[in-house]
Amino acid sequence: PQQPQQPQQPQQPFPLDTKDFIHLLSRWSSLKPTPKQVIQEIDSLLSILSPSVACHAGGYVAVNVEALHHKYKYWYWNERFDPENEYKIVLFRLSKALLPSDTFAHIYLDCFEEKETVVAVDSLYYYNKSHSWNLSLEEEKTATGTMFGTPLFMYFKKISDFIEEKVTEYIRLNGATHDPTALTRLNYDALEKLCRDRMILETLLETPYTIGKMRSSLVQPMLNRSSHWASSVPPRLFPPPRLGEAVKEINYFTNHLDSLIQKELQEHYSSILSQIVAFKKRAGDLIRGKTKIEMCQWWLGHIENRVDNYLAEKGYQHDALPDNYLIVKPTDLSAVYQNQQMLHKLLNDEEGEEEAGIEELVEVVCEEVYEVVDPLKDEIQFLLEKRWVGLPLRVEMTSELDLGEGGREEALKRDFEYLVQMKEMDKEIERRRDSGKEKRKMEMSHVVPVAGLVMARFHVLLCELNTAIGHWEKKAEMEARAEQGVEQMTQSQKQDQQEQPQLPQQPQQPQQPQQ
Repeated sequence: PQQPQQPQQPQQPFPLDTKDFIHLLSRWSSLKPTPKQVIQEIDSLLSILSPSVACHAGGYVAVNVEALHHKYKYWYWNERFDPENEYKIVLFRLSKALLPSDTFAHIYLDCFEEKETVVAVDSLYYYNKSHSWNLSLEEEKTATGTMFGTPLFMYFKKISDFIEEKVTEYIRLNGATHDPTALTRLNYDALEKLCRDRMILETLLETPYTIGKMRSSLVQPMLNRSSHWASSVPPRLFPPPRLGEAVKEINYFTNHLDSLIQKELQEHYSSILSQIVAFKKRAGDLIRGKTKIEMCQWWLGHIENRVDNYLAEKGYQHDALPDNYLIVKPTDLSAVYQNQQMLHKLLNDEEGEEEAGIEELVEVVCEEVYEVVDPLKDEIQFLLEKRWVGLPLRVEMTSELDLGEGGREEALKRDFEYLVQMKEMDKEIERRRDSGKEKRKMEMSHVVPVAGLVMARFHVLLCELNTAIGHWEKKAEMEARAEQGVEQMTQSQKQDQQEQPQLPQQPQQPQQPQQ
């Protein structure tokens, strides 16, 4: 007899959901004894289950200690260790894979992976949640805009800054007063100071006694700083497996103190040489005339922009005239007429209110231009005096600095005289304006003062408007005359046709048949 069929038991669901299964696989792949082939299979399976895993289990993330519970926070940070709040971001190892959908990350709080906690994903700095990919610690920035650095890295940086400070102090004690901004303009005192600093740095670099003396003065302060830093390290910032490596790094850093001192001295020396090379380039550009061309283009463009902006504030429509206004008719001639009336009012105002505004503009623009032109004049004078020729620059002086080649010295003299005369003419214009004297016509000269260039811009615009208006008015008049002439001709032709007598028609001859 058949046994009664037992009712089928419902299947038990798989004990892990997909997310937990991914976490399990990720954790398995991070275990050291796992064979390489198994890891490859797990990675393949992970790519199928979740192709957008943000960070696998066992990976590291940077976490702000402020995101930890207060009882864990002081395991990794304290105010005595970090009074300037520079070491608040610490690396932690993930205990579970981090998915893009996760709002919290699971991390281990100790190197033995016995204590776990969760932190909000927004507190991570090693993970870009919006793009779902890892970023290197050098690329990811914290909320304060500073780069992430491990506490050990920040310690080394502080010691390096300390060494740089002491080396700079030692250089100054030996007579060097190096200032990287000392040669922004060509002048003898700054150049002489650079040459003196260069010679002092060369002596320090070539003397073995220098490094030894500086090392002896730096060792004890460095040890004191290191002792204070090490004595205040939070208890779990460097657990035993990491502490040994940290000590090795500190020893390596300290043993290379001589090379750090040498590096700082060399950087100071290189900075001085770069300033001297910059002098060579600046002087060469002035001698060849390149700087003069650039400066002229600058002040002409500056004057044009200042006048155009002034007119725009008054309501002037700069787009009223097209560029090729003699070929293309302005779309709105009324705007052209308004611009013309405005310029006439500004330049010939009987009340003088607007004219006073122009005078103020001229004064301001002159000040702005001479703030740049006066240093240029001083630099040309510096080159013409040739006091710099005998200084020990120790850089290759090519023919481009030879004033005697191709009449360069004469050209520089002419440029210098032009700038001097230009400023004198502007001063004369200002004196006559302040004294209220009647304006007189300036004598013909190859020098154009800045005030003249400002007023010339107004007159150039007015001439363009007058030309455009005259051109299109004349063209309209000619077209009107042409139309009137056509009408008169048409009427005359009609009248002639009416007055002409009709001739009698000849009788039509009978057509001969074709042969």
